[in-house]
Amino acid sequence: MKLKYKAVIFLSGLIVLLLKPIAKPYNMEWLYNNFSWIIILITVFFGVVLAVDLFTYVNSEIKIRITSRKLDKYILNLTGRKLQIVKAIYEGKGRAAKFRVNDTDLRELVVRKVIVQAMENYAVYPNEENLSNPPMYFLLQPRTLELIEKNPDFFTKRK
Repeated sequence: MKLKYKAVIFLSGLIVLLLKPIAKPYNMEWLYNNFSWIIILITVFFGVVLAVDLFTYVNSEIKIRITSRKLDKYILNLTGRKLQIVKAIYEGKGRAAKFRVNDTDLRELVVRKVIVQAMENYAVYPNEENLSNPPMYFLLQPRTLELIEKNPDFFTKRK
């Protein structure tokens, strides 16, 4: 059920319960005497569901921010071969570069979502020296590109 419908049901139950003092002039006491416990249960149930949805949303937002900070920290602390790979992709034509698929440093950068493989399928030609490790194009993830462009000395301050 959509969040909007849950909120409408909760607020409707709350309004019905809060309007109990007004029911006496309109002879609606019978409704409250017979059905108030159902209205209370439905209102409490949807109130709890809304609270759980709110907690889940806040929790997921916190996890996204923590993951984003960890990724930023990882990208800003790259050194050695991994930094060379990112630099080659950044300086490549169209912000892409060709690397062999089974490079372990390259695989780690893909898993950490620093770079992405440009295509899944690739035509392997018979003149390739190693058919099990073909060269593929890799691109920088938008977050990585954004961090590099925010820090103009990204490649010069470390080696």
